[in-house]
Amino acid sequence: MSVARLSIRPALAADADALFAMADRLATSAVPVRSAFDASLQTILADPNQLLLAAAADGRSVGYLHGLVHPALHASGNNAWVDELWVDVRRRGVTRALMTAFDV
Repeated sequence: MSVARLSIRPALAADADALFAMADRLATSAVPVRSAFDASLQTILADPNQLLLAAAADGRSVGYLHGLVHPALHASGNNAWVDELWVDVRRRGVTRALMTAFDV
């Protein structure tokens, strides 16, 4: 079953509060520091080799994906990987939708 009115889009600076709340729940061994988070967010948003996707369902933030693209020797071209993935709801299609949107 999928979430009603699910949207996946590139994250914006205006998403900082919702993203920080999710990153805070993701952290297991260290508590994120908001000033460091804000600096990292600006760096990520400004870097064309990084993609931060925001997922929302019915107007509520429900997940994010941070992915990176880089040249790789073994791939004879670009390689992409997911660095962080957080989803607040399970078995609703959010993870699939984020991964599909990141498919570069």
